[in-house]
Amino acid sequence: MKLHWGHYIAIFFTCFVVFMLALVYKTFDINTELVAEDYYNREIAYQGKINKQTNTLNYDANVEVVQSNDTVLFLFPVKFEDSLIKGTINIYRPSDIKKDLTIPISVKNKKQFIFKNQLSKGRYIIYVDWQADTLLFYTEKTIDIK
Repeated sequence: MKLHWGHYIAIFFTCFVVFMLALVYKTFDINTELVAEDYYNREIAYQGKINKQTNTLNYDANVEVVQSNDTVLFLFPVKFEDSLIKGTINIYRPSDIKKDLTIPISVKNKKQFIFKNQLSKGRYIIYVDWQADTLLFYTEKTIDIK
């Protein structure tokens, strides 16, 4: 049997339909998690975050994040007493919400650490939201755990 142009058009459309159905099937496997469940409420409160970052710059109160072989160390500014420092450290994993951590701050000698075995390998964004006395501060860092 010899194929003519009508057969080629039918083959082309059949292949196109199969390709489109495969794409639709594949889209059901894509993870569509939000960054946070309360995304809109966080956006409304964004001015508070800007104020905290301004305080961090004005008071030179940036928290340093240092990695060693088995720990991630958070170094708080020496100008504040340990007993006055309160807040949370949020460790956010962009690729998997199940690997996020929230740790309350408990500083000893201006330091706090977490063990790397609590974190799997990959990129993390660390949000340190803290206060010393009545001043509010915010630091954001990105780290890669290897």
